[in-house]
Amino acid sequence: MTTGVSGSEEDGVTVPSASFLARTATLAVAALASVATSAGVTLAYHLTRPAPLRFATLNVAQLFSERQEELMKLASQGAGEAGTQKAVDLARTFGRQLEAEALALPKECQCIVLVRGAVVAGSELPDYTDVVRARLKQR
Repeated sequence: MTTGVSGSEEDGVTVPSASFLARTATLAVAALASVATSAGVTLAYHLTRPAPLRFATLNVAQLFSERQEELMKLASQGAGEAGTQKAVDLARTFGRQLEAEALALPKECQCIVLVRGAVVAGSELPDYTDVVRARLKQR
């Protein structure tokens, strides 16, 4: 004797039909596949999304003005044309060194470096002027 969807009844025990078991297994597999896919997509998103942009500043004008004062003193103390030429050579060297430091800084801090004078707001941004100044003095 069968009892509809649930299967057959033998000796008072209800035995589910094969089609009912197949549907239940299919539903369970579909649910597990859906959960696994959702988890995989979420994990892939978190592993591949780009890091948020970070910004820092560098006060290039201040570094130039400090160096300019040093070079003006050197040129005024030097012996005529030789002192002036030495100051010009030092200025060129300083410009190359500053450019190299400014180009290397974004890779080091993994951030976008903005010229301090161009930042209207955001005084809480990290400032790398002192770091670059110390490196230039070591050279």
